[in-house]
Amino acid sequence: MPLPLGMQNASTIHLTRPVSCTAPRRVGVVGHERALRPDEIQLLDGIPVTSLARTWLDLAAMLSLNDPVAAADHLVSEHRRSFAWPRIARVPQVPGVRRI
Repeated sequence: MPLPLGMQNASTIHLTRPVSCTAPRRVGVVGHERALRPDEIQLLDGIPVTSLARTWLDLAAMLSLNDPVAAADHLVSEHRRSFAWPRIARVPQVPGVRRI
């Protein structure tokens, strides 16, 4: 998902661990502890990572208003245009949320 330029070039990595684990403490790493539901953790090439939705929620707390809106739009928007590659939403439609 798109991030503000200041975050794209940041040398700090943010890692989230479940509350039952110790937050990482290393130079250049900011550790966070969260009560994570099982559906908020996914495997990416065998490595546990937070889901896109959980990651967006965590980022939204750190960004100004327009930035999480742009990131959310990137995650849920899709289109099929004759002049561009099709875009499939990264996060599936949520029941009860109306498509525009």
